[in-house]
Amino acid sequence: AAGATKCETLTGAAGVTIPATASGKKYLGAWIDYEGNVSETYSTDNKFGNILWIPSPNLLADSITITPNNGKPGDTVSVKVCTKNSGKADVAQAFKVGIYDTTSTYWSSTNPKVGEIEYKLTDLAKVKAGLTDCATASVKLPSATAGMRYLIPYPDFEKKVPETDEYDNDDNEAFYYINSTTKTNLVVTSVTPPATIDPGAKAKVKVCYSNFGI
Repeated sequence: AAGATKCETLTGAAGVTIPATASGKKYLGAWIDYEGNVSETYSTDNKFGNILWIPSPNLLADSITITPNNGKPGDTVSVKVCTKNSGKADVAQAFKVGIYDTTSTYWSSTNPKVGEIEYKLTDLAKVKAGLTDCATASVKLPSATAGMRYLIPYPDFEKKVPETDEYDNDDNEAFYYINSTTKTNLVVTSVTPPATIDPGAKAKVKVCYSNFGI
């Protein structure tokens, strides 16, 4: 009747089936008279939706460590990547962590993949919801001119795992140096000022530097 409101709950066979691949933030909507059988004053206001959160895993690179963090092209370094599942659900699919070489702190699909770490089905208990697992890969340094470069880990770069957020997987990086093979290469590695100092006073500053040349 005009002015009346009716609510129905769909359950059992009439219930809504969520796709098995759905994850994270989704929307669930209802469209009354979607076939257009009812003659209405307005037919553009028949739809309404709401946010539906689906518990999902969320893989990200928690940290990366390169040992040693310098070498010549072709040298092999050890790369330790700690992968965290910050989501609300366990991972159900095998996946790989790609390790990419770049001259910037941002991952790009054009960056070359120089190594990877594999998580098989038997390894997934290590990355249950809330857990962090650290694994190591051997990476050969690329042919490049002397200077600072970066390695960026990308958990699930093949997009095998439906995640809450697919855009935070590569939010970490570590730098390393390609050494000069012909001359000295001095690099400042850290600067440590005092915690506090008065205006006009002379500061005692610790500066660390290395010769990454040969």
